[in-house]
Amino acid sequence: MPSQLDFSQWADELRQAVIKRSAIAQLSSRAQLDIPAAYQIQHALMNSYINAGDHLVGAKLGLTSEAKMQQVGVNQPIFGYLVASMQRQSHHVLKRSDFIHPRAEPEIAFRLGYKEVAGLFIEAIAPCLLYTSPSPRDATLSRMP
Repeated sequence: MPSQLDFSQWADELRQAVIKRSAIAQLSSRAQLDIPAAYQIQHALMNSYINAGDHLVGAKLGLTSEAKMQQVGVNQPIFGYLVASMQRQSHHVLKRSDFIHPRAEPEIAFRLGYKEVAGLFIEAIAPCLLYTSPSPRDATLSRMP
């Protein structure tokens, strides 16, 4: 298992890859990582954004369908956090050169009435979400420039 120092080093490597928009080898190809270790790396990465003056603006759930969880070998959804520098406003033009491996997938976003996300626990929110649906009226699909 990687040491605490490795978590910070890997977080720094991930942050530099984002800044330089350069691909790096998957961390899991270099060490045996479990879910708690991955979250520790994520925590160190979020701290590096905040220490650089960024701030938390939201949270993200992933692998929310049973089929997707089975496909990748996990038994619960994963979660992460978003900082202001990751946020894009409506009608923001995305450029292919802004990304390392550009791809798109449909997402559903919930705007919650909380100003602070750091203490927010996904387990506390998930039972409140009985039904969700994307809004096709507002959805547009276009090729990235």
